[in-house]
Amino acid sequence: MHGIWGAAIASTLVMAVAFGFVLWRFAPRAHVGPLLLALALQLPMCAAAYYLVRQPIIDALQPLFGQSPIYRWGQFLYAPLTEEPAKLWPALLPLFARRIDRATLAWYGLALGTGFAIGEAWFIGDMIARSGRFADLPWWQFGGYISERILVAPFHAAMVATTLRGWRCWRGGILAGLGVAMLMHLLGNLPIGVFPLIFPAAQVGGMLQLYILAISVGGVALLVYYATKAAATRPT
Repeated sequence: MHGIWGAAIASTLVMAVAFGFVLWRFAPRAHVGPLLLALALQLPMCAAAYYLVRQPIIDALQPLFGQSPIYRWGQFLYAPLTEEPAKLWPALLPLFARRIDRATLAWYGLALGTGFAIGEAWFIGDMIARSGRFADLPWWQFGGYISERILVAPFHAAMVATTLRGWRCWRGGILAGLGVAMLMHLLGNLPIGVFPLIFPAAQVGGMLQLYILAISVGGVALLVYYATKAAATRPT
């Protein structure tokens, strides 16, 4: 068995245990079941967004513009434009929509974002396994993959929570929230293309790791801010 599958299991266990602990320790009891269901519904959405939406767009545009520098940079728009709506759709189901408000949006953002991050870990793992690369490595040598998959989970959650905050709290509504989440996603991905242009090749990997750590911490801080701001505005 390809070692990436062991790494995917390890990543999933860490994310699931962390989510479960936060849910058990802090979440509103009445929302625990719906939050678990929201996470479960998100598991296939990374692969679905890629194969059903993103890949057909690539197949249509790449033959026309694939050699253009504008197109190469435009590829950074694929993930924000396809993944953020994919993360959002369960929230629009009546079961969840009536439960998401100013006080709970951070929790549903956390559930939807974590579910997407777990699904993304397996999607990327499948792509690595299909490529045949690193087939001889044991799972514990995929440390970069494991740490990156775990660290991006809070950022995914923060982006979903931002969409939900726009929906429930901003004058611009859900479109404003979704637009800001897409911009966050774009800024999260751009260093992959920008850092090789501004740092020596030997430093690019380390700088990207620091950036991923920074956006992970920022994602946690944003989720805490949304949750505490809601608590502060709650009537006493």
